[in-house]
Amino acid sequence: MKLTDRYAFREILAPTAVAFAIYTGFMLIRGLVQFSDLLVQSRQPFMDAARVLAFSAPHIVVLTLPIAFLLGILVGVGRLSQDSELVALRAAGVDLLSLFRPISTLAALLALATGLVMIWVVPRTNRILYGMKLQLSTFVIAQRIQPGVFSPELAGRRVFVERASPDRRTLEGLIVVDTSNPEDGERITIARRGALELEEAEGRLWLRLEEAVTHHTTSDARGYDRASYRTQRVLLDDTNPRERFAKTRPDKQLREMTLAELVTRARTTRNETLARLSWVEVHKKFSFPTACLVFGLVGLPLGVVNRRGGRAAGFAVSTAIVLGYYILYASGEARVLK
Repeated sequence: MKLTDRYAFREILAPTAVAFAIYTGFMLIRGLVQFSDLLVQSRQPFMDAARVLAFSAPHIVVLTLPIAFLLGILVGVGRLSQDSELVALRAAGVDLLSLFRPISTLAALLALATGLVMIWVVPRTNRILYGMKLQLSTFVIAQRIQPGVFSPELAGRRVFVERASPDRRTLEGLIVVDTSNPEDGERITIARRGALELEEAEGRLWLRLEEAVTHHTTSDARGYDRASYRTQRVLLDDTNPRERFAKTRPDKQLREMTLAELVTRARTTRNETLARLSWVEVHKKFSFPTACLVFGLVGLPLGVVNRRGGRAAGFAVSTAIVLGYYILYASGEARVLK
């Protein structure tokens, strides 16, 4: 690599690294705040917070890396232009187009890294992050069940236990008062043992009762029946975030899929909206790496033109470009949902 290439490479890489650290740190804190209610009630809040940060990093990095690269080019080349170093290079017979060599090299490396993270890492970490959110939500709900007192209402049910392990895996002496269906009356179930069971694949939390007896009275208090069960399972309906996810934003689940799974879903599903969303997620896996290449192309001429503004002007120009990019990105995704 030539001396001028190494010099330009260093001038661009330094502000890129600083911008990347600042943007990524800000986004990580923002993601941590979204988990704050769950982390505060966690058994190991600091350990769980570190895990949330680690598994949130990949899907944040693919966003901040192209932005930081654009800002790095504008600040680095802008400083060379402001200090008349580009004039000196021209006077020495160096073609300014040769600056595309270090920029294109860095753009290609960042595009490759972004593509690998987007295709291979992000789906897996998104899946792990969802599992963590589900486990933390389950723990919060489990902590509502305290020995010796009736729990707050859970999907129309109140639970009383005599003894419980810290993780609520083992419960003893249970009383479950079910008023979830007022028209059907009231059910009181007494069980010798029980436990909370999590179905992570479906996002459901069950209360399993053993050696249970259910007493049922009708709403008019005229009818009564009694039933005994060796094992009975009660679904706590309000702990099914995956079902709520599917009803609101199906693309959230798609972000947990690999590239091959997305293509298969897009080609096989009969839901037209879901098919379009699947193709959007496929295109995203290539659009973010491509953004590094595009920003590398537009960054040099913008940096050369920016002679007087310095770092502030570079930040302003990069912010305007990124804002326009985000508006196009968000509006395009919104049109798919229509």
